Amino acid sequence: MTSIALIGYMGSGKSTIGCQLASQNHRKFIDLDNEITKFEGREIATIFAQEGEEYFRQVEEKMLNHFCEDNVIVATGGGIVMNQNSRDVLKNCFQTIWLEVSYSVVEERLQLDDTRPLWKQSKEQRQALFERRQGLYEECADIRVSVNERSPKEIATEIERSISFI
Repeated sequence: MTSIALIGYMGSGKSTIGCQLASQNHRKFIDLDNEITKFEGREIATIFAQEGEEYFRQVEEKMLNHFCEDNVIVATGGGIVMNQNSRDVLKNCFQTIWLEVSYSVVEERLQLDDTRPLWKQSKEQRQALFERRQGLYEECADIRVSVNERSPKEIATEIERSISFI
């Protein structure tokens, strides 16, 4: 069986949908951000503050490689596509699903979230980051699924229909 990676901007629902998809298909679910937090022994915001984004992306790449095994569903961080090596791993090791979300939906979902370091930037910076990542998600994606105004179960079912769980 091929491992599946869910990619998309922060707030697109990667963790929620990944958990639903894994449950529906009796597969192991990995939330990469949670694994990084456990591995590092500190929160992602702390890693960003103490070490910077470049260090975080290197750890993220190592963890992605670690879970490059059969029969897992991995919810990646929204910025995983910023690292060329991580993009290569996504393309070569996973069936990659892009959970495409509109910026307005992200804004609505994250308006009260103060845990994401890159969401603390100005609205203009967040929108620019959103735009910059769209082409990278598309580059890595085997399948694109719109998640706007849909339930996790609906999205997981669409993904099931779109991929092979052989």
